[in-house]
Amino acid sequence: MERSKLLELCKDLDIKVRKANDINLRVHCPFAPWRHEGGVDKIPDMYLKVEDSDVSVYHCFACHSKGTVDRLISELAALRQKDYRDLYKKYKEEPKVELLKKYNLKTPEKQEDKKSKCFSIRDLPVSIRPQLIELHEWLDRGISRKTIEKYKVRYDIKNDRIFFPQYSIEGKLVGAIGRAGFESIVPKYYHYNKDISLKDYLYGENFFTKKINHIILVEGQFDVLRMVDYGYRNVFGISGAGVNVPIIKFAEYIDKIYLVFDNDKAGRMYVKDFGRKFSKYFKICIVELPEGKDPCDCTKEEIDEAFKNHKIYGLFSLDNIDIL
Repeated sequence: MERSKLLELCKDLDIKVRKANDINLRVHCPFAPWRHEGGVDKIPDMYLKVEDSDVSVYHCFACHSKGTVDRLISELAALRQKDYRDLYKKYKEEPKVELLKKYNLKTPEKQEDKKSKCFSIRDLPVSIRPQLIELHEWLDRGISRKTIEKYKVRYDIKNDRIFFPQYSIEGKLVGAIGRAGFESIVPKYYHYNKDISLKDYLYGENFFTKKINHIILVEGQFDVLRMVDYGYRNVFGISGAGVNVPIIKFAEYIDKIYLVFDNDKAGRMYVKDFGRKFSKYFKICIVELPEGKDPCDCTKEEIDEAFKNHKIYGLFSLDNIDIL
């Protein structure tokens, strides 16, 4: 929310502003009568974040009240016993709509399928054209034959790579990733179709369903297969896409994103960066796996327990606020 609109909000809610710049507003916490010692915020301790979109968050470092502008209005209405319905409508945030506008993207059913040009193995040069067989020898990883067939995973005996077809959300084959079958083969991952960036797609996105309000992000293809084997749905692999994963195409239909990554330094850094970027628009649920394990190494009981004890990425933290 822009500074001028935040200032107008503060005026409507009778919140005293101490300082304001293009980064944040420093204000006297309106929750002080109920949550501060002595009922007064003298310092003041609350900050309202200025944003380019209509989404802004607040945080008080004294009483630790935090949330979105919607929550600020609703909580004050309850505490003050006032009817703020008109204010709620006036400042109502539509974060996912703003997200779509920000990236100038449309939802799955409205997307023009320009990037999703059908890919065919026959179009590849003979030198790299795969020779595919069924993946019998990789069933010892514990992935069921049913799941392997569902995702059409094969083995490329010519290039000694596990062949993962990549489909668009519309179900069109757009490319494939080859994972080295042996450690001596480099690179570890090979993109068979060089005409597109597979960072525009999530592995498994063709199985997206609108019947549930979340997606689950994991790192690799086998992590996806393992989670699907355990009964989870809307599980997608980021395939090295970084934090710029193409989740925008699901924005209209989901409220939550579960992050299930390796419990190591790199995995934790990814979660932190992802949360900073997308926690304004979705509830980010962090699923912490046992130390040193990825989803493919975990039992169903370990995965279920980790989901049961998931943590919510904070709406505001000291890492993403500029203190005046």
